[in-house]
Amino acid sequence: MSSPTPSVFRRCLSYLWEQEIQTTSSVFNPYLEVTMSRGRFRLNTENATYSFEDLYDNYYKSFKKYDLQNRSLQKVLVLGLGLGSVPLMLLNHFQQNQAHFIGIDIDEVVIDLCRQYIPQNLSKRLTTFCEDAYHYVQIDDIQYDLIAVDVFLDDLTPMKFRSEVFLQNLKRLMHSKSLLFYNTMTISTHSYQQSHRFFEDRFLPIFPNAEILKMQSNRMLIVEGKK
Repeated sequence: MSSPTPSVFRRCLSYLWEQEIQTTSSVFNPYLEVTMSRGRFRLNTENATYSFEDLYDNYYKSFKKYDLQNRSLQKVLVLGLGLGSVPLMLLNHFQQNQAHFIGIDIDEVVIDLCRQYIPQNLSKRLTTFCEDAYHYVQIDDIQYDLIAVDVFLDDLTPMKFRSEVFLQNLKRLMHSKSLLFYNTMTISTHSYQQSHRFFEDRFLPIFPNAEILKMQSNRMLIVEGKK
């Protein structure tokens, strides 16, 4: 499905004021809003942004730091799809023209929105599954060049995605040169402390070479190469 195209006037206005494009809801997300801001489609919940094209800074800055434009990615797994910011960035800004993207999201409404708003050049390279990412990684047997974990319900990450079982399954899907990007929210003192404890107590024991990249209200936990 081709992307809905706002008028040139509305696109220009979006650089001054965020333009509401569509609102909806789902079983998992009582409020979902698609807007256009600074010329990009943005997907918001009540308390969080799920997707913002190349202005989804947590991933864009991480990808720049790890020089992804000079890497060759063939298989990419995205857990928590939004409007496809991660594959869109990799395809259009990091020259990953040979990559095929697998997008997993538990919310069928989010997947439908993604299909509506992504451009045609990405839709040909993106396969989506409406699945619980926790269960998907248990049954998957593909090793990926890059895995992005962006799993939130509104502004919270369900605790099962911070379990040893989930992390071990991620590790199983990596090879010696894989990259793992795991997004954690640190917007409040409590969420920062949760992210810190998760990294120290669960993440590092499984991924001893992991690094942290601090953002304004998030921390990206990054692993380069399975060890």
